[in-house]
Formats: sequence, structure tokens, C-alpha cells
Amino acid sequence: MRFCKKVGYSGYNEFKFDCIKYVNSINNIVDENVSTPLITSVGKVSNLYSDIIKLMEKVVDEKEILKLVEQIKVAKRIRAVGVVNSSLACLQLRYAFLMFGIEISVVQSLEELKTIDLMLKEDDLTIIFSVSAKHDIVHKAIELTKNSNGTLSIITMNSESKHKEIADSFIVLPSVSNLKNQSLLDSVPIFSVFIEILIFYYSA
Repeated sequence: MRFCKKVGYSGYNEFKFDCIKYVNSINNIVDENVSTPLITSVGKVSNLYSDIIKLMEKVVDEKEILKLVEQIKVAKRIRAVGVVNSSLACLQLRYAFLMFGIEISVVQSLEELKTIDLMLKEDDLTIIFSVSAKHDIVHKAIELTKNSNGTLSIITMNSESKHKEIADSFIVLPSVSNLKNQSLLDSVPIFSVFIEILIFYYSA
């Protein structure tokens, strides 16, 4: 861990992912006279995401998933909070749980969050999706949830988040922060796969 941080990584998992990415970049070298740039690009991108998804088994704590499943089962109201690409994960979560008859409200802005301040109750569950867990909406959602003595779940790619100690369930997903040429949607596939995993645990 000390070595990983010394060379610029946040932890061992990020270092390991970079090593996997490097090995794959060597394995994916092909003859330019045979392959087209499009095929090469498709292969590289799909392999990168495949490698990140494979890390889920080692990075994600199953105990925290089971905690979240129980929290969903007993909550009177559930709200999913996220902005930009994280809000897409909230919407996917909402539609996924509708098939179980569970209604999840989606909060996509700080303004929306402020309007439900007085509506938050002790038996409510707030699920936060955030890559960094540093956005203003994250801090506000945590503050409101804790003030109401509600249950708090955080799903993030930031294993070093200070909120880990106060969350009732804290789930870390593999980071996509070291992908090159990132788009605003770069974390969406990882969140999506996690939600499918969560659904599997819930329905088991």
C-alpha cells in the first residue's frame, strides 16, 4: 500500500487495475495493415470495461451489498440521489425495483433535495450514487439524512471517502478515473452492472 501511494495511486486496487490495463494494451497490439482503426478502438474500449467489471468481485464487499438489500426491504420510503452520470444510475435503480413493487424517488439536483428536507423521516432510506462522493449534493443529502435519523447508503468509486464511517452501508466500486479520453458517461456501465448485481441479491 505504501509503495502504491508513493508512485501516485490512491491504493492497491487502482495500481492493480493499471497493471491489468497495461498488460491488455500489449496483448491488443495488432498489425495495422490487417485491422482497421475502428475495430482496434472497439476492442480496446470493450476490454478496458471488461477488466474493470472483473475487478468487482475483488473490490465490492458482499457484506455491504447484503446490508443495502436489508435496508431496501425495511425502508418506508427510498430516495436515490445523484447528478450527471450518477443520476442515470438512480433512474436505472428506480426502474429495476419497480418490478418488485418498490417505488424509489430520484433526486437529481441540490434544489430538489432541499425541497424534501421536512419530508425525511427516520424510517427512510437515502441511496447516494457518486463517483467521488465529493459533490455538494452528496454533502447535503448526508446532512439531511442524518438530521432525520434516516438510513444512509453510499455507492461510490472513492474508497478514501471520509463518509465511509458515517454511512449505514458503504459500497466501493472499481474506479474508472484512470481511463483515458473519459466522457461524461464513463462510470455509467460500472454503476449499471452493480445495480444488476444488487437486483440479483435482492431477488435471491
